[in-house]
Amino acid sequence: RIKKETSLLKYKRIILCDNFAIKNSFTSQKTQEYLKDLINRLSFFKNAMLIIPIFSKKIQDKQNFTSHIKHSSMLLKHAMKKNVKISFEIFNKDKMIRKFCLKLSKIKNFGITYDTGNAYLFNKNFYNELNFLKKFVNHIHLKDRDKLGRNVELGKGEINFKKFFKELNFKKKYKGTI
Repeated sequence: RIKKETSLLKYKRIILCDNFAIKNSFTSQKTQEYLKDLINRLSFFKNAMLIIPIFSKKIQDKQNFTSHIKHSSMLLKHAMKKNVKISFEIFNKDKMIRKFCLKLSKIKNFGITYDTGNAYLFNKNFYNELNFLKKFVNHIHLKDRDKLGRNVELGKGEINFKKFFKELNFKKKYKGTI
């Protein structure tokens, strides 16, 4: 439980990745209420960020995509009032992630979590997509994968982290968290 009295209040930044939306329909009233309550609880912290994973199969067709955009927009607006940043971790091809970003980019506290391991699963040469997406990235999950797509120890897999950070323009422009 997250309470105002908790000793975590001393930390400058709290990042919570909550998987409730993976096991439950993101657009259901139950999930939306859960996430709003979580945002309310996170608002006690100074620099809170909530990472919400969204699986690709749930946003493939036009009706589901539109519904996800609508619910994402409502959550972002609620979070903005509570001074909580939202970061969506979208498991999908870059074309769908681009579309998602373009629809929500006008909302101030919108951002995406970029997971290197998951990006590798969809596109072995995912580095090129960063040119467009880097302006939306506010959090990075560093993960390495082997040729079969299994998670492995950082640096022991197929992901070229040097190239990744170069494409992200990490040294000069990236201000998010890892």
